[in-house]
Amino acid sequence: MKYIFTKNPYNQKDINNLYGVEYDSLEDNEKSLLEIAWDGWTVLEVENIIQKTKELKGEDFFDYIVEGSELRISIDNEYVLFFDWRTDNTDEDFRWSTEKFSTFLNSFKEFLKENNR
Repeated sequence: MKYIFTKNPYNQKDINNLYGVEYDSLEDNEKSLLEIAWDGWTVLEVENIIQKTKELKGEDFFDYIVEGSELRISIDNEYVLFFDWRTDNTDEDFRWSTEKFSTFLNSFKEFLKENNR
């Protein structure tokens, strides 16, 4: 998994405070992940998601909605489902294993640390 994290995921002039993923580093079926961009991301926020994910038992799950976007992330023990409310999909836009999502979050957290978030 090679995602390129950035402070300007939409390539807008004079924008350097939206923390997310470069569009071109996303697989075609994962383009909805661009909506993870948010100026409020902090190491603590990502760590809270990581901890909640680790604490899930049995059929427990929780939903995380990225503030200011249309992206809902539904997390359980096995899978993470990504829903972009702007698409016409009635099912998830894509899914990852919970392990892949944890790896992604840890990498994102390191990016935020490097940027003093």
